[in-house]
Amino acid sequence: CALAAGMFASAGELGRMLEGRPFTGLHHAGRSRQIFLGQAETPRGPYIFLTVFDAGSSLGLVQLYFEEFRARLAAATPPPERQEP
Repeated sequence: CALAAGMFASAGELGRMLEGRPFTGLHHAGRSRQIFLGQAETPRGPYIFLTVFDAGSSLGLVQLYFEEFRARLAAATPPPERQEP
């Protein structure tokens, strides 16, 4: 998890330097397995998701389900608790 978080943070900074905005989805195709890293914004802050998949799936299918999951997570996340001074 720490390695995935580091990869995601590095890619975000590279995106800011190159295009002025962070890269938000990363994909790496290995010999037998692939990984997809994506970020989901919620009212309580961002979450980073690491998905590992093999030839039984495709990047497009993983991204489709991730988008659905991201929308449902954002809708289901309660707002942050208000801190009293």
